[in-house]
Amino acid sequence: QRNEAGQRSYNRGLKWTQLVDMKVDDIVVMSQIKRDSESSISLLNSIKSKLPYFNLDTAYAMGYWLGDGWYGTNSLVVYAKINFWNDLVEKFIKAFPECEVYNTFREDRNEYNIHVKGSNIKDLFTSFGFKSGAKNKEIPEFVFGLPTEYREALLAGLFDSDGTINEYDGGRNAALHVSSKKLAKGFKKLMESMNIRCSNIYTQEPRESFIKG
Repeated sequence: QRNEAGQRSYNRGLKWTQLVDMKVDDIVVMSQIKRDSESSISLLNSIKSKLPYFNLDTAYAMGYWLGDGWYGTNSLVVYAKINFWNDLVEKFIKAFPECEVYNTFREDRNEYNIHVKGSNIKDLFTSFGFKSGAKNKEIPEFVFGLPTEYREALLAGLFDSDGTINEYDGGRNAALHVSSKKLAKGFKKLMESMNIRCSNIYTQEPRESFIKG
């Protein structure tokens, strides 16, 4: 790029332009799309041998369960936000087409729970490394070897369940709040595996509450 005097000027404000509009001495930035390795495709096929309907919605549902889910009797259960439960039910139906998916409403908490019921769904999730208990959860090791789009889908589910967007002067950032340190570390590792910048992990001490009266 050149200034009015015809001198070369290095402006970091890059923009897309048509090839026919480019001039001699224009600076070109090129990027390379990283292809999924043969090992990640092989892993995906291995998972589908156990879970034939495994798709991007299933990966999303796995991520959502990591954030706000638990095991029921021969079922998976997730908490659904009041303004989001209907879309989430549809997503879970696509994620588990061979299972019974239904929702229940808890009046005492004013919330919906979504249930995924199947003869072996709980055993399958356990065999994949999904642990129960908020403080015991972690991203199973197999996830880090999945093709990029599946890792992205799982991250989206995890973030939709336990993520927040924080506004501040000059911009905004995204944060994930979880009880398990292993899950936090796994989230950071998964983000960095896709070249997404992630900050350090911060621990917040529980606050004490007092009732006076």
